[in-house]
Amino acid sequence: MYKPLMRIPYTGPLPPPIILPKSASTVAGATSALAQFLSAPPSPRLRDLDHGHYDRTVFLTGAGISVASGLADYRGENGTYTQNKSYRPIYFNEFVDSHEARKRYWARSFLGWSSLHKAKPNAAHFAIGDLAKKGFISSVITQNVDSFHSQAHSHTPIVELHGYLRALVCINCHQLMPRDQFQQALARLNPAWATFLEELLSTGALDTENPAERRKKGYRTNPDGDADVPGAPYTTFRYPACPTCLTTAPELRDGSRGHVETDQDGAWSTKSNAGILKPNVVMFGESIPSKVKIAAEEAIDEAGKIVIIGSSLATYSAWRLAKRAHEREVMPHNFAPLKNDRLLKAARGEVVDRPPIWVMRQAGRYLPEYHEVKGKHDFFECCRSPEIASTLTLQPVDRYEAIDAAIIFSDILVIPQAMGMEVKMVDGQGPTFSEPLRSPTDGQYQTILDKTVDVEAELDYVYRAITRTREKLAGRVPLIGFCGAPWTLLCYMIEGGGSKIFKEVKTWIYRYPEESQALLKKIASICVEYLAQQVVAGAQLVQVFDSWAGELSPSTFKEFVLPHLKYIAKMLPKRLEELGENIVPMTVFAKGAWYALDELCEIGYQVVGLDWLHSPAEAFRTARGRVTLQGNADPGVLYGGQKAITRAVEEMVHGFGGGKQGWIVNLGHGITPFVKPDDLKFFFDEILRCTKQ
Repeated sequence: MYKPLMRIPYTGPLPPPIILPKSASTVAGATSALAQFLSAPPSPRLRDLDHGHYDRTVFLTGAGISVASGLADYRGENGTYTQNKSYRPIYFNEFVDSHEARKRYWARSFLGWSSLHKAKPNAAHFAIGDLAKKGFISSVITQNVDSFHSQAHSHTPIVELHGYLRALVCINCHQLMPRDQFQQALARLNPAWATFLEELLSTGALDTENPAERRKKGYRTNPDGDADVPGAPYTTFRYPACPTCLTTAPELRDGSRGHVETDQDGAWSTKSNAGILKPNVVMFGESIPSKVKIAAEEAIDEAGKIVIIGSSLATYSAWRLAKRAHEREVMPHNFAPLKNDRLLKAARGEVVDRPPIWVMRQAGRYLPEYHEVKGKHDFFECCRSPEIASTLTLQPVDRYEAIDAAIIFSDILVIPQAMGMEVKMVDGQGPTFSEPLRSPTDGQYQTILDKTVDVEAELDYVYRAITRTREKLAGRVPLIGFCGAPWTLLCYMIEGGGSKIFKEVKTWIYRYPEESQALLKKIASICVEYLAQQVVAGAQLVQVFDSWAGELSPSTFKEFVLPHLKYIAKMLPKRLEELGENIVPMTVFAKGAWYALDELCEIGYQVVGLDWLHSPAEAFRTARGRVTLQGNADPGVLYGGQKAITRAVEEMVHGFGGGKQGWIVNLGHGITPFVKPDDLKFFFDEILRCTKQ
């Protein structure tokens, strides 16, 4: 989510422009079309949000808007890349590393500054200012470094994505210096060049706004104030050092003090290792400052529409912002009404026409269509792709009419990944941690414990998958979100994968109980935020999976599992209230902890999942209507054929009292890859048959 923006040029042929809507014209009727666009209401998905300026438009401008002011662009009809195929701009690393490259850059900039400094904003800049005054425009993001927007409409919020040429910045002490002052220093250090510039001015080459006429006079202008005069002796050019670094030695990245020397006239000397001034622009190959990147993204997110003027979007920094505007996921305030709320009613303990049905791991390897979509993608790659994850989530819903819920395709181990641990899904082996926790004293434990996890940012791909899935579901069935329980996640983080005897994690809890509890509390707090953000994104019920709960004795379960499950149940509703979201039903599934059913009914969950170790009738009596029960057919019965399935279904339906209230149909654990899809369908059909009356 927080990848750096970088200014990267693209000089190849551009694809044809995309005009939306197709009926819009770039010439005839353009003014009318723009007026209609600016005054149109925002997207229905944005109208009910209580933040941002969704009735306003953000403008993103490029070099094309300044061509009418006499400035060159890169990719236009008369642009530098079009007219000069061999031209390439200077890159940031070249400027920093090479004294000769800097001499060439500043010589050309010295000549080009007069033209740039003389140029003024044109009618387009002022028109944008007028639209902003009338309330149509929320902000302007510009790729340009000419400062025309700030000159034409300083009252408008402006994000100068690539910086500005009106000042310089020291790469060491970061102090700014006005460009006019620097230009005077360049003239003083290079009198012959100053004379040459006066002669160039006298030819009238700088008096015309036509780049072609300038070239006829031997003067070629390029973007960003770069001037090209063939045969000019760039190697003789001199430039000043940073005046601040001359008086106070700057601190370098390695912690040492920089050294700055000048010649007798004050020009920067090659004996220096600091004090280098650069234009206060983002050069090609240089990262955009994070605060500028954030400001640009916020400008996109807070507006309802975007207009792009004078930009081919051939630099990654601008293209990414346009892509963000196009693909930005909006909070689910306008999802389609839910048509099938059987699951949610049952979770709340209400009477239903029949018990709702869904299956743990219902989106998975037993389905042939799963393998078609997954293809050669890595498992976690599928989880991180909102489009793939949403497609896989919908497959069982599309295949089986009886299913009453979708559960987002993801994995419980995304939380350890967000905490900084590397997890891979290895064929035939399952999840594998490259560096599992081994001891509280090995350094990794404290690093993970101290790390502040940005749950919203780190797991953004899950939320986008949830929102995308809700949109695709269009209200057919509710969507379930989930997380792994603290104890189960701790098992994986310490064991490094699955285990039969759980030697490593049991060593931890018995030998290092305080350290174990500290990490369990950390995981629990992350679980709360993770589930809350899933609800914000569109989840309508959430489940906490404690797959390894049954590996502990009853007393150890009460010490290391129950308090953290209770914490999640208590804190999630509070967090949802803080976020302004409706409280959703919660399910806890503590596999193997048959002895703890009574306690699990009392800790705040509306639904308690059961594995096949429970007798349905006994569990139903234990629950006494305090919660809805979910489960609990042995997944292995699906291997046994129709007679075995029928017998298991009839016993389960009878044990749960017929299913009109207090029961959600499921398996006692996730469906395995070896089940035939038709056998699962028969299981569903038998549930429908047995609960029909």
